[in-house]
Amino acid sequence: MAITITRDQREALYQEVMTDLTSARDIVLFLEDGDYDKAREYRQRFEGSVRLLDDIGWEPDDDRDEFPLTMPGHELARLMRRINEASGAMLHIHIVEPDEEREHAARSLLVQTTCGDVLAQIADVALAGEGIDGR
Repeated sequence: MAITITRDQREALYQEVMTDLTSARDIVLFLEDGDYDKAREYRQRFEGSVRLLDDIGWEPDDDRDEFPLTMPGHELARLMRRINEASGAMLHIHIVEPDEEREHAARSLLVQTTCGDVLAQIADVALAGEGIDGR
């Protein structure tokens, strides 16, 4: 059973991943400071984000209606939890902010529901005893 997301869900996740990847340059700063453990931690963090881009596309726009997610279930679940937490923090900020932040809040809300949907699909596959192989 393949785990899939819709085009709207993809667009929300894509924006969230792109926002996350802006801090990838911090790896260089950690290396320059000699904080190799932190640099390695960040590399592992971004590994899931770029792997998700392999599934949903690297370009900002994609014409597909559905996007199968082929990452192993445990990796996908870890990434969805991390994205969900980051999006939840942003949602909190945007709700408190003025009205001009509504677009960001709407995207964060969609990311929240998308992460929940993907995690639910992972659980359904696990309960059914099927492998998550993206096919």
